[in-house]
Amino acid sequence: MKKLLAMILAAVLALGLVACGEETETTTAPETESVADPSRESESTPEATEPQSTTAAAVPQTVIKVRMGDTYKTDLDGDGTEDEVLVNVKTETVQGDGYSYDETKWDSFEINGKKMIDAKSDEPFAEFQIWYEYPAGDYYYITDLDVNDGVKEIAVVDNGSNDWTVTTFFRYAGGKLNYLGYMESSPDSDNFILFGNGTAQARIHIQVFQTWNGVAVYEVGADGKIALKKGQIIIPDKNDYLHPTIKKDLTVYSEMDNASATHVIKGDGSAVEFTQTDNEHWVKVETKNGESGWIYLVEWSQVDNGGTIEYSSDIFDDLLFAG
Repeated sequence: MKKLLAMILAAVLALGLVACGEETETTTAPETESVADPSRESESTPEATEPQSTTAAAVPQTVIKVRMGDTYKTDLDGDGTEDEVLVNVKTETVQGDGYSYDETKWDSFEINGKKMIDAKSDEPFAEFQIWYEYPAGDYYYITDLDVNDGVKEIAVVDNGSNDWTVTTFFRYAGGKLNYLGYMESSPDSDNFILFGNGTAQARIHIQVFQTWNGVAVYEVGADGKIALKKGQIIIPDKNDYLHPTIKKDLTVYSEMDNASATHVIKGDGSAVEFTQTDNEHWVKVETKNGESGWIYLVEWSQVDNGGTIEYSSDIFDDLLFAG
């Protein structure tokens, strides 16, 4: 009899645990994610940006994920009083002669019950010079770019065309919404980390030479705006599908300086790699036989080859140029 009662009691306890688990799963508390330790990040800064580990020890929470349409309470402006945030989008079906498609539009962006945008406008963020193409419809984010400044931000994601996803940041101060700038990618992307010390990182589209990507560092400036850190060196992502070769003689610099020594790498069909860039004018090229140097670009893919301006595709084979 005691054995039977024990078995019944164990079953009841198990059902209770299952019920508790189900209640936890249906709660409306916002989802969160951890970020790398900002103190460790500041200990050593590599010459070039490399992807940081997202498995570092727990640190002050810098990203809070909130489902669209849910209200979130937090002190945004550091005045000691909780603010009530509500961001939402809606989907409308656009129909025409022989076509139909769904379009995501802004439905609300409110703080403490006050409308921060005119959701009925075709371009509700035009005053900030922002034109969203495809607002992400699942989540908005409460972020803390600098855990020491006492304020937080509201971040929303736009899934733009040609895989150009950006996260835009806003701060609330004096009853008004202020635009801080953007980072490429979204908080749910690999290598998107807010370190909580005024710096962050994300994978970006590199702006010179060809169509490629790399992980770059962002920082909050003295004006409170977030932008790419100046003067950084970015290590481009590896592309195992491309095998570029040099097909034309190329004059390269020994340093990132137009006054530095130059030498010529022969266009003999050797395999090459492009290992570093400043994302502005310079790209480092290295051949399989050990030669290396810096290429100077006057514009996106226009290389200064010993005083002659040539396109990168005229000098190298198997580059990538996406439309």
